Amino acid sequence: MDRLQNIETFGRVAQTQNFTATARQLRIARSVVSTRIQQLEEYVGAPLFHRSTRVVRLTEMGRAFQRDGSELVARANDVVDQMRDVQGSPSGTLRIHALTGLALGYLAALKSRWAPWRPA
Repeated sequence: MDRLQNIETFGRVAQTQNFTATARQLRIARSVVSTRIQQLEEYVGAPLFHRSTRVVRLTEMGRAFQRDGSELVARANDVVDQMRDVQGSPSGTLRIHALTGLALGYLAALKSRWAPWRPA
């Protein structure tokens, strides 16, 4: 069980108040949304939604969980974005092994376009 993914799904259901709309937004099956919410409720040990055939509403526990859970998901997304920014630009030495004809023809033309390139 991916708790963070389940908490994010919970937040979407709380916003839309609809399992099917959440499934469409996340591009997953409705049964996956239901399973994630069920797993989260089992983990928390309390129901997070009042469900009927037409309405999905937060319980008191669900409201409290939504406040803290949304902050948790936002912070986790910020951390992931920071890590992606750090690794976003390539660095290091690029070594290319190629046939002589390719190296002399095609790669030589590319070399002339890249000013910072220098042979190892």
